[in-house]
Amino acid sequence: MNQIISILEKAADLIQSGHLVKHMVTDNHGGYCSVGALQKAGGQDLHDWCHRRRDKVLQDAALVLYNKGVAPKLGNPATNDWQIAWGRVVQWNNAPERTAAEVVEAMKQAAKELSNGATPL
Repeated sequence: MNQIISILEKAADLIQSGHLVKHMVTDNHGGYCSVGALQKAGGQDLHDWCHRRRDKVLQDAALVLYNKGVAPKLGNPATNDWQIAWGRVVQWNNAPERTAAEVVEAMKQAAKELSNGATPL
């Protein structure tokens, strides 16, 4: 769990120190989308779309972010399917009204809940 907490905290820092991008994982100016920040924080190649399918820690980080940081804000139920969580985080990130502050807050909230003993689901 410590690895997941670290990824969530680093991802939040990446967006906070740069900016939030939508409809792409990163830009050339220090910006990341939610899942791009997770991938970068997890040490993954941002252009290797298949790698996330092989990385259980990254999958779990997406689950925790969705279940603890995003779903409660939307009033949605939790999921145990990382692919559903990943897709819903992308949709949430790309909403026109979404701000970097909201994304950072969701990541920090998810990390906090996990560090306080919450399970990913």
